[in-house]
Amino acid sequence: GLATAAGGAVLLFPFALLLWLLIWVMIFLFRKNISWANIWATVGSLIIIFNSSTIAVKYSFPHAATNGELILFSMALFIIIFVRHIDPLKDLIKDKNFLRKAK
Repeated sequence: GLATAAGGAVLLFPFALLLWLLIWVMIFLFRKNISWANIWATVGSLIIIFNSSTIAVKYSFPHAATNGELILFSMALFIIIFVRHIDPLKDLIKDKNFLRKAK
């Protein structure tokens, strides 16, 4: 999941990978949970890309012709990562303390 998405991103859209890694590190340092960091880095990256797609298009390789192509590619990466993290997400939601900061 993550390796596949990272491989696609590093070749076609390195900006997305760097953004994802930055968010992942910040969340992991706060939560100390890899699944939590994977899920929220993916969601956060996707939200940022949607909101700044005109800027992000300039940094895609090969350059995306439209914002729609960029968003479609970003959604494909999101789906690849998210599908592999459905069970960990269910476990996080079942945990009554999942919103509390890890110690």
